[in-house]
Amino acid sequence: MLQPQFLSAATLSLRKPFLESLMATCLCVIVVGIAFLPKELDRAYTKPVEHVMSCALAPDGKSLYSLVTSINVDEVEKKQTTRLVRCELSNSTRATLSGSPFLDPKSVLLDGSGERLFVGDAQGSINAIEIKKKVGGNVFLGNVLKGFPERMGCTQDKLSVLVQNHFGLSAWNIDSGSQECASPRWCHVDRSIGCFAVCPDSQQAVFSRVFEDGTLGQQSDLYEIDVLSGASRLIHEKVGKRLIHLTFSSNSKYLAGVEENGDVFLLEQRSNLEAMERCSIPGLCSGITGVACFSPDSKLLVTSDRNSRRLVVWDLERKVALSELEMHPTRVVGCEFLKDGQLLSWSFDPFLRIWNLDRKTLVRQISVSQ
Repeated sequence: MLQPQFLSAATLSLRKPFLESLMATCLCVIVVGIAFLPKELDRAYTKPVEHVMSCALAPDGKSLYSLVTSINVDEVEKKQTTRLVRCELSNSTRATLSGSPFLDPKSVLLDGSGERLFVGDAQGSINAIEIKKKVGGNVFLGNVLKGFPERMGCTQDKLSVLVQNHFGLSAWNIDSGSQECASPRWCHVDRSIGCFAVCPDSQQAVFSRVFEDGTLGQQSDLYEIDVLSGASRLIHEKVGKRLIHLTFSSNSKYLAGVEENGDVFLLEQRSNLEAMERCSIPGLCSGITGVACFSPDSKLLVTSDRNSRRLVVWDLERKVALSELEMHPTRVVGCEFLKDGQLLSWSFDPFLRIWNLDRKTLVRQISVSQ
């Protein structure tokens, strides 16, 4: 049997290696923690970046559907996710999920009556939702040839929807009483098409087509197209560089376009017998904006300033800048006029903002965060 003094000596001989091993392990944990723990904590506590991509405003101006995108800044290589939310504009401060069955919507549109919601999803399908129907209200219209619907526009008679994607432009019959409902009227496969706008008071639309022009670089022509037949004709040459947005005033007198570099141009039809001509407003064409929106009475145009952080209101009759609103915290993405004369805007953050144009002040914010 071992004597106590021998046990004590053996224990002492093992203590030093054990303490050295323990210290080395602790140092290793500290080094690894310093390198990776802050990032993991940030990932755990940092919410994904969210912002409103587009809005479909109901005709009565009391509600809207918003397309919201969400992306994790630490995982930018992963595909961003999108969802559809519904907002009541009267007194709501937070949006709610729309109840749409589509998991990855890419474009959204309300028809002129506000009763049908059109959704284009990531799988390339075009769908119509009868908003007031609780059962059987979803109608599959079809698929675009390639990609997914990026922009949609409805004619005033609510019988046709124009759909644009990366590969071209098509028109779809959405007349529920027609035997040809949910079928394409025509399709132009043309990757040079930049954007389009439906004329409010006719069966016509206008689209841009980009081309290379030697030393001038990319230039855009404007074409008028018949929504029913698909027949098109050139109406304006070299209106600007690559266009990303076109919009008509409600009386069809004005057409505004936004170039990829941020410049804005304005066309005006001075009589029914004349083609549209350039309308010059000092200061309007300079800036970095993706925003161009007409008031319902066609007397005002709203764009953003050179920094894309502040909305500028232009008087189209007097051809002057009328006012500027307070600055947004991030770059402005879009805006729409409401029925009561107020203005709705959205930017690269998870909020919708409602503005009082007379006072030039912010009235309320609506959160679209999950």
